[in-house]
Amino acid sequence: MGFDSSEAAKEAFRQLVVEHYDRIFEYARKALGNEDDAKDIAQDVFTRAYKTRDTLLAHEKPGGWLVNTMKNVIHEHKRALKKQASIVHESITRHGSLMVSFIDIDDELDQGILDELKPKERELLIMAYIAELPYPRIADILGTSETNARKRVSRARMTYEENVRERNLLK
Repeated sequence: MGFDSSEAAKEAFRQLVVEHYDRIFEYARKALGNEDDAKDIAQDVFTRAYKTRDTLLAHEKPGGWLVNTMKNVIHEHKRALKKQASIVHESITRHGSLMVSFIDIDDELDQGILDELKPKERELLIMAYIAELPYPRIADILGTSETNARKRVSRARMTYEENVRERNLLK
């Protein structure tokens, strides 16, 4: 039997979130090694759950549904990160320092290097090199000056390049 938008259904969904949020978050955190990404994964899982709440609340094992959905969302997230890593590396190689352009890195390693960056650094590189946003726009998004935005992107690029060089030395 499905639930409607009654108070009972709202309370049932709220209870589902209370019962399962910590487990979903912890699993995602362990799988990704990153608290910010884990929060995003958990939010996505429960957003999807809310969209199908009538079916989910009538499901025999809603906790199992949530775990399966979380695994799918993590897989999608990792696939997207791998794609971003490849694009960021290509773009940095094209626009960044000459030293990076001579370093041969496979896609799997790109993912590892991008994963090592702090979320803010990754975001800066994506804005500058993938979205190719102009520095005034990046500064607006960050709520800072254009000079500061340039410095932050430069530092993120340097961190990326350092990680590339480290990985290359370990080969």
